[in-house]
Amino acid sequence: MKPELLNQYDLKNNDLFSNLQGNILKGHGRNYTTNIFIKFDEVRKEKVIEWIKKFATEKITSCKKQLQENELYKRNNVLGGVFYSFLLTNSGYKYLGLETKSKFEESFIHGMGNAGLNDPIKVKWEVGFQAELHAMILIGDDNQEKLAVATIEIVTQLDLLGVITTIEYGNVIRNENKDGIEHFGYVDGISQPLFFEDELEKYIRQNGAVNKFDPSASKDLVLVNDPLINVKDAYGSYFVFRKLEQNVRKFKRDEQKLADQLNLEGEDSERAGAMIIGRFEDGTPVQVSDDAGMIGSGVFNNFNYGDGTDKVGNDSKCPYHAHIRKSNPRADVNDETKHRERIMARRGIPYGPQTEFKDLEKDFHLLPEDRVGLLFMSFQKSISSQFETIQKDWVNNADFPKLNSGIDPVIGQDGAINESEGKFPGSTKSITFESSVTMKGGEYFFAPSIPFLKTLKFLKPIKPIKPIKPIKPSN
Repeated sequence: MKPELLNQYDLKNNDLFSNLQGNILKGHGRNYTTNIFIKFDEVRKEKVIEWIKKFATEKITSCKKQLQENELYKRNNVLGGVFYSFLLTNSGYKYLGLETKSKFEESFIHGMGNAGLNDPIKVKWEVGFQAELHAMILIGDDNQEKLAVATIEIVTQLDLLGVITTIEYGNVIRNENKDGIEHFGYVDGISQPLFFEDELEKYIRQNGAVNKFDPSASKDLVLVNDPLINVKDAYGSYFVFRKLEQNVRKFKRDEQKLADQLNLEGEDSERAGAMIIGRFEDGTPVQVSDDAGMIGSGVFNNFNYGDGTDKVGNDSKCPYHAHIRKSNPRADVNDETKHRERIMARRGIPYGPQTEFKDLEKDFHLLPEDRVGLLFMSFQKSISSQFETIQKDWVNNADFPKLNSGIDPVIGQDGAINESEGKFPGSTKSITFESSVTMKGGEYFFAPSIPFLKTLKFLKPIKPIKPIKPIKPSN
C-alpha cells in the first residue's frame, strides 16, 4: 500500500503544521547549529515553566513556519530566520511533575544508557552526557554570527534556570559538488524518507523513477499523538541524539590497507572505501557502478541489492556488511512493509573543522584522530522499533542480512573493539576492518507539540499538614 504523502498547500493540514515543531517532517536546512543540553534547577521550577511557555510562543519554529520559509526561499530567494526547537527527556518530564509511565514507550523511559546498544559504558562518555539531562534546545542558522547572537541570548537565559551540561556545535561540510559530506569524505544523508508530494516529484526528476526504491513515507513513520495533551492534530516525535567521533587518520590508513589487500591500485583503489560505505565518495552506489562519477551521484537513490542472495546479477558488488546496506537493507528485508516501518528521518550534522584531504600517501599524519565527527540525530515514531532495531538487529548483528555478514564497519558496536569481518568482491577470504567511530554520549528525547509547551502549568507541591499537638492537661 502506497504511503499517503502530505500536500503543504492543502488547508486541511494547517493545524497539523502549526502545532508541530519544525525539522521533523523536513530538515531545517541550516548550515550551522547549536545543541544546548541542560539540567534545570529544582528550586526554580516555576520560572523554568514560564520560560518554556515563552520560548514556545516566541521562538520555536513550527513546521508551518518552516514550510513558509522554504517556499519564500524557492520563489524569491528570501532566507529564513533563526531556527529553534525544544525537546525533553524522560527526566525532563518528571522534573515538570508529569507522569510518563504508560504514556510514553519504554525505550524512551529507560534512556539510551540502559538500551543495551553495546555502546561504551556511560563513565566513558563525555562528562556533559554522563549528567542527568532534562532538555535539549536546537538553534540553527546559515549565518554564524546570527547563530552566535541567538545562542548567547538563550544560554544567558538558561544560566539562570539550571546547569548547561554541554553545548555541541554543528556545521555542514561540502565537497566540490556542494553536496553535504561527513569527515571521511563521503556524501551523506542521501537516503531519506520523503513525506511531501513535491519532495517525491523532485526525487523522480533526479532518479528517473521509483521502480527500484521508493522513499515515500506517511507522516505516521515519525509522528505520534502528543500523549500529554488532548488537542486534535497535536503531534510529537521521538528523537535520538548521539555524538559520534571520527578518527579520520585511522579510517584513511585502513582504507588504503584494504585497497592493498584487494590489489586495487590508482583510481581503482577508491573502490575499497566504496565497499566499506556502499557508495563512492561522490555518492555513486557501488551496487550500480564500478567507479565514481555517475550523473547525479550526490542524490541518486533508485537502486536495490537484489533478493538477498548472490544469484541476482550484480548482487555481490555491494558487500553485505557495507554501511548503507546494514543500516538500510532495502530488498534484503523480504517484507517491504517491515522495512518501511524501520526507517528514520535522519537530521544529523558534522561537527569540527572540515577535514582537508591532500596527498594522502604523504599526509595521513595530518588528518585528525579526534575532535571531529557527526552529531547523529533522528526522528521516529518508535525508538525501539526504529532506531534500536536498526542499531541492535541490523548494524550490530554480524549475521544480518545473512549469516557471517559482519557488523557495520562504520557505526557497528560489538562491545569490544568494534571489528567487522566480511567478504569483499575480489577476495576469496574474509578481511577485517576496524571501526574508526567512537560513541561519545547521547540520549533519547521527545519533541512535544507546540500547544503542549504553550499550556504548561506549574503545580505547587502539596505541603503535608502538620499534625496538631495534643494539649497537655493542666494539673
